[in-house]
Amino acid sequence: VEPAPPDVLVADGDSLAAYGIDATVLHTPGHTPGSTTLLLNDGQVAIAGDLLSNSGGAHAQRTYADDWTALAESIERIQDAAPVLTYAGHGSGPIVAGDLQAVALDPVDPLSAQGLASYYEALIGAWVGGADGP
Repeated sequence: VEPAPPDVLVADGDSLAAYGIDATVLHTPGHTPGSTTLLLNDGQVAIAGDLLSNSGGAHAQRTYADDWTALAESIERIQDAAPVLTYAGHGSGPIVAGDLQAVALDPVDPLSAQGLASYYEALIGAWVGGADGP
């Protein structure tokens, strides 16, 4: 299946007022190269999509990160915008400002994600092989 072409192309800093939306585009790569956050209501609310999750507490979507450095920089950009509420792509409810600050200060460590991947590979290998796992 071929992807559908976009109806509108946006860039960092673009206003969506022409489309009837009180929002500004913030380019926030890291989850994917084209990840975008929308800042609504003069920056009071951010919609960050899959860059962040609020499932089990606010955190970056490290497991699926496309670019570790860009992910950390994007979280800092959202924090610098200082939204009161940030809506993530996963989880329940918004991330409040203080919790967003904690995410931004939480170091992004690709080795911890690799360790998690190794753990699950061992767990699956043990399950397939009939052992108890790690």
